[in-house]
Parts: sequence; C-alpha cells; structure tokens
Amino acid sequence: MKSTEAISILSSRTAPKSTTGRFVVIEHPRAAGLPHVRSVELRDGSERIAVATWTSSQNADGVVKLLHVEVSEDKRRKGHGSAVFEEAIQLAREELQKAGFKLRRVIAETEQKKQIVARSWLTHLGFHHVTTVKNTLVDQDLLVYLLGCD
Repeated sequence: MKSTEAISILSSRTAPKSTTGRFVVIEHPRAAGLPHVRSVELRDGSERIAVATWTSSQNADGVVKLLHVEVSEDKRRKGHGSAVFEEAIQLAREELQKAGFKLRRVIAETEQKKQIVARSWLTHLGFHHVTTVKNTLVDQDLLVYLLGCD
C-alpha cells in the first residue's frame, strides 16, 4: 500500500531559548487503515538539527511509540535531542486529548550494543528498560524501554 500524498507541514513555532531555531511538525503520507506517523524537526533556517518521529494508538490505551530520534552529529550533547523529544511528546499528548484520551505510556526500542548513548539518553529522560528481545538483531538484542506518563 503506497500513498501518493506528499508530506504535510502542519505547524511551526519558535523553539525554547535553551535551543536555537524552530520546531516544524510534519505529517507523513498514510495508507488506509494504518496509523498516522508524525515527526517534529528542530531547524535552524533550512538546516535540520534534530528530528523525532512517532505514532500513537489514538485510543484509550494512550500509547505513543517513539520510532526515531536523531540529532546532527555536530549538534549533539547540547540538549537538542531532549528538546525535540519533549516537543514530540507534548504534540502527541495534545493529539490524544483532542480525541478524548490521555497519554499513558511511551515505548522506545533500541539496539543493545550499537546504541549505548541512546540507552543512556532514554534513561536520562525517565524511561525504564522493561524487556530484552533476544536474537532479534544481527549479533545483538533489541531493548524495549517504557516511559510512564500518568
């Protein structure tokens, strides 16, 4: 199922003073019956500094799955990843509230061996490691993290 729709920019606002630039919210093309995927980018002019991508349950489960977070290599360790994550969660919370639901949990997955910095970052954000899926990836396990929001 392919979508012929283009990516839509939904909104833009100035980032907090702790970071530079603007947040730009993007909705990705969606095939019928599949959940929608959104991203928020932190941009300085036309340069993308950081991006977070997620999908949500859009029901009473109130679950958001964090699909991807990335910060430009030369911009790391300056709070941009945390800023774009916080913006993504706020947008997901607002979206769920509009549908009459409450954000309850955020799920994130990461590679056990290759993503040591990401594991530390998730813990810094308040996520807890809840399970390890053995033999899922080549020569490493998949780690699942959970953040409680209620």
